[in-house]
Amino acid sequence: MTGLSFLTFNIGNPSADRAGRQLAWLAGRDEHVLILTETKASAGCQLLADAFRAAGWVTAFPAPDGDYGTMIVSRIPADPVPFGDRIGYLPGRAAAVTLGLPGGPLLVTGLYVPSRDASPGKTERKRRWLAACDTAIAAAPPRSAARRSQHPRTRPSAALPVLRPVRVRLLPRLGRAHR
Repeated sequence: MTGLSFLTFNIGNPSADRAGRQLAWLAGRDEHVLILTETKASAGCQLLADAFRAAGWVTAFPAPDGDYGTMIVSRIPADPVPFGDRIGYLPGRAAAVTLGLPGGPLLVTGLYVPSRDASPGKTERKRRWLAACDTAIAAAPPRSAARRSQHPRTRPSAALPVLRPVRVRLLPRLGRAHR
């Protein structure tokens, strides 16, 4: 393998019908690992998980417990990791897999940060979850050259919903390409 590619995509807790359309698009992508956010214990999300499993993809889809969550699907060999259990609070919002790569294992974590509005309750929920994530990440043992197989490198991917419009300035070349 000469390179490794990832796609983080908010699937928006699709209906089964919409999930079928998303599946057609996602399965046709070239990325090795898909990190899908805004999942739920719903028919649409289960359709995606089952279809990827049936096609031979490794699927990590922790039960979102009534809340939103994250799913990771990998077309390359991977082992699901119960990273959400380490977080403890809103565990379904974190999915993780360890990819077995020639240069040593790589831990891929997909995180779906809680948000809705800037109310004090929602802000506290977000802070509590982020603190729990920070603690879980910090608790991971250090990686040394002698122990690569036991302590993988880490590649986090987080979906952080934006609560207010943000002005983004594109590079001139990018702007021309999308006109």
